[in-house]
Amino acid sequence: MAVDRARGGWSSGSGNCRRGAEPFLREHLLRDSGSSFEPLRNFAKLGWNHADRDAQHKHRDSMRSAKGAAGTFRRIRGGFAPHSVLREFIKSLILLVSGGLLTAQSGLNRPALGQMIDRQNLLRPVSGVGGSFQAEDPTAEGVLATACAGTICLAKTESALISWNAAAGAVTPAPPGAAEIAVDTTGATIYFPSIQQFGRWQNGVLTTLSLSVYGTVLSLNSGSSGLTIAVQRSGIVWIVTSDGTIPDGTVLGSLPHTAGAVLLIPNEVVYATPGALILRKPDGSELSFPAPAVTALFALGDGYVEAQAGGILYALRTIAGREQLFQLPQPAPLRQTERRP
Repeated sequence: MAVDRARGGWSSGSGNCRRGAEPFLREHLLRDSGSSFEPLRNFAKLGWNHADRDAQHKHRDSMRSAKGAAGTFRRIRGGFAPHSVLREFIKSLILLVSGGLLTAQSGLNRPALGQMIDRQNLLRPVSGVGGSFQAEDPTAEGVLATACAGTICLAKTESALISWNAAAGAVTPAPPGAAEIAVDTTGATIYFPSIQQFGRWQNGVLTTLSLSVYGTVLSLNSGSSGLTIAVQRSGIVWIVTSDGTIPDGTVLGSLPHTAGAVLLIPNEVVYATPGALILRKPDGSELSFPAPAVTALFALGDGYVEAQAGGILYALRTIAGREQLFQLPQPAPLRQTERRP
């Protein structure tokens, strides 16, 4: 904003305010640092009180304001303050204040997405939206696997299953070690590699399933159409249904020999290659996202997959038409005194 000396008024453009308005801006806009609202009061008060000193000026300015004259000026201590500048100044401050309030409220209204495992194997609720995630305080430690879908989140520690749902949480004793978890609308189907056994978890109760599979189970998906299993045999990852055996089950497809970590999600497959994450769509097409050295995949929540790659944690959004890869926040490590007893 610059002063047009020839016309004695303000003109738009880049640069600083010139001499005519500088004393006013310096004295009143930057005065009273204790309250950010005081300069606004001074600006409005000085502008209008000066007009009240002279009835003729008041009448003339009122008429000009009623006609919407943009060039109406009031002389204030050697400077000029047009109505348009006053209006823009007030509007700007209102926008800044309201923007700050909205920003403060946004932290309180973040949508809950699910749960992630951080670099310390702490389980943390995740909220926010793609590109603006918030990792909350940890709810469990020593977590080896997790899966969230709908209103159910299930996590596996060394010797237990920890569940969260819309009603309450529960801790269920379970076989030792890691697990492959597939959450559905009524519970979860789980595979325990340490004992090569499938189980069904529902309402805090774990029961054994009479189901066997040949090969290394990498992932499960449990849905209305039954159980789908990603199993590795002789270096090839097969996706099968039912009991997982090729003679008796149905082979749905296979993955490239470069596939490492695999996660089956409803109607789609996410798998890692040495340099990328691959999302296979229901029609067989694939989307590739640069993400080297991914070693583990977990169902973070509906429409999101957590991918762990050393010191980097990713969130892959799998929602149709909005597929994108983000980095998850990485909270600072907890001190020993902050850990749960």
